[in-house]
Amino acid sequence: MRILILTATYTPSINGVAVTAALQKRELEKRGHSVKLIAPRHPKQKKEKGVIRLLSFSNPIYKDYPLMLPLPSLLIYLILREEFDLVFFHHPFYLGDISLYLARRYKSPAVFFYHSHYSRYITTFSSAFPLNLVSDQVSKSVYNTITKSNHLIVETDSVKKILTLQGIFTPFSVIPSVRESMFMQNQSKSKLRKKYGLSQDKLIILCVARLSREKNLDSLLKIIGKINLKIPFTLCLVGEGPEEQYLRNLASFLKISESCQFLGAIEHNKIAEFYTLADIFAYPSKLDTQACVILEALSAGLPVVSFNVPGPKDFISHEKNGLLANSDLQFNQQLKKLMLNTKIRMQMGKEALLSSQKYSLKKSIDDLENLFEKLVSKTSE
Repeated sequence: MRILILTATYTPSINGVAVTAALQKRELEKRGHSVKLIAPRHPKQKKEKGVIRLLSFSNPIYKDYPLMLPLPSLLIYLILREEFDLVFFHHPFYLGDISLYLARRYKSPAVFFYHSHYSRYITTFSSAFPLNLVSDQVSKSVYNTITKSNHLIVETDSVKKILTLQGIFTPFSVIPSVRESMFMQNQSKSKLRKKYGLSQDKLIILCVARLSREKNLDSLLKIIGKINLKIPFTLCLVGEGPEEQYLRNLASFLKISESCQFLGAIEHNKIAEFYTLADIFAYPSKLDTQACVILEALSAGLPVVSFNVPGPKDFISHEKNGLLANSDLQFNQQLKKLMLNTKIRMQMGKEALLSSQKYSLKKSIDDLENLFEKLVSKTSE
């Protein structure tokens, strides 16, 4: 198949969609498909076969997320100068409009990978303009993109149910975004902690997330601030983002700075080391459609504590491979339960590793490839 992928973010940016798009391109190419990918220019980009970088400008909010400069759809069609059997896009709005236009020109199916609760996401921003009105407009725009697409991919059954209740009748497939396993069997936790200057004697609670408002990290810090245990521990935050200074100030205000380490952005090929050196994975976001980091943590054998919301609850079996919470207080209690009981923590870690084996990068790409082949075959009939 000749596949065109369009994404508003791509490696070397470090985020879920960027990594997912890169893995999909790589794995589909391994299977003999011809793949072209359109992405914004990035100041740290390296030349990559099959990747077309369009003009972009610096993002004032997320430095690692350059914004693609809007170009006429016809111009992009002329830049490509070839035909494609299928158009696969990761974002709505401007990029969605281009993708739908190109699919019409190629007379090929358009497949939209729905990654975010877009209308809810926009309400996390503080602004002078009426966010409810903006949220409504975002919802309408995303709805139009979905209804004009030939097929919609979502990452969890929970999100499929939400969209179905909203009156979406576009054909669905549920295909989780999966990474390579984070399990490092022959790596020493002690050596890794020494490598990164982390204590050998403290429990390490890990959180991997963009440091931005929608990830609800201020709630996590407040929860951590109320853990009144004599057990020494460190919360390690891996990631960067616009809320970093605010979160550092909050940690100081809560008097937990000594128990918090901000480790910054970590390259994806090194992230497994941080899962390996940790004891517990804590994830407070309530807005993810999946949260790829939860599957990463499970694949490393870490018990996960998260809120009982779509995304996390699709992968966490409560009291088996992790713990779900319905409030900040419950989240605090679940963390303390794992911190106080080594036996439970270790057992849930084993269950986490076992449960992650249901999800593999190979199966994810198998499902994607099979779907694409069916859609292309149907179009050519």
